[in-house]
Formats: sequence, C-alpha cells, structure tokens
Amino acid sequence: SLPPKFVRTMFLSRSRMNCAATTVGSKVLFAGGSDNNFPQTTEPYSDVDIYDAITGILSPATPLSQARTLMAATTVGNLAMFAGGVTRTSWSNVVDVYDVTTDSWSVTYLSVARASLTATSNGQVALFA
Repeated sequence: SLPPKFVRTMFLSRSRMNCAATTVGSKVLFAGGSDNNFPQTTEPYSDVDIYDAITGILSPATPLSQARTLMAATTVGNLAMFAGGVTRTSWSNVVDVYDVTTDSWSVTYLSVARASLTATSNGQVALFA
C-alpha cells in the first residue's frame, strides 16, 4: 500500500462518471465524462479540470471542443490528447490536444469515430484503438 503522501482525493468541478485522465509534465488533466443518470439518460460533458502537482491546486480549465464521454486519453511529449467518445447523438472522431508549454488547445481527428476506445503512447506517437 502507498504511504498517505502519495494518495490524494479531490473533487472535480462537476460530479461525473466515465471521464478520461492523463498526465503531462506536472499537470494531471481530467476531461469529459457524463452525468450519473446512466442508463436512463446520458448527458456528456466538456468540462476539463487540471491538477497542478507543483502548486497542489485543482482548477477548472478551458472545456473540450465537444462534450463527450467514454473517451481515451494519452500523452506524447508536452501534449495531452483526449480522443473519440460518445456525444449526445453519436460516436466522435474528435481529438482535443492540450499543449502544456503554451497552455492552449487544438483539435485534430481520428480516421474513424470510436467510443470506449483505449490509448497508449510510445513517447513519440499516440495510438488509439
């Protein structure tokens, strides 16, 4: 078991399930997710929260370009990527990319819309399947 100093419990800006998370540099990003009314209704969220391990502060950030849940997340270099997922009406091919060095977001796209996908990185390339 980990010593208590290695375990932190925090509350995101909105209660949600099925959000995606990844770490880039000293920052931990939590993005998307949905309400807790599954399976009756699913309202996807675009919320992003960033935990800064240096300051110990968790703050809301610029939202994703598209509200979605069941995404995959990974990191390549200074970039955190949140890909695919489910919107209110369909699967998504959107990849939101956060650049920790510029504190800015950009968007790219998967070749095929996917949900409940998985992601990994070899340090130079992000892989989504």
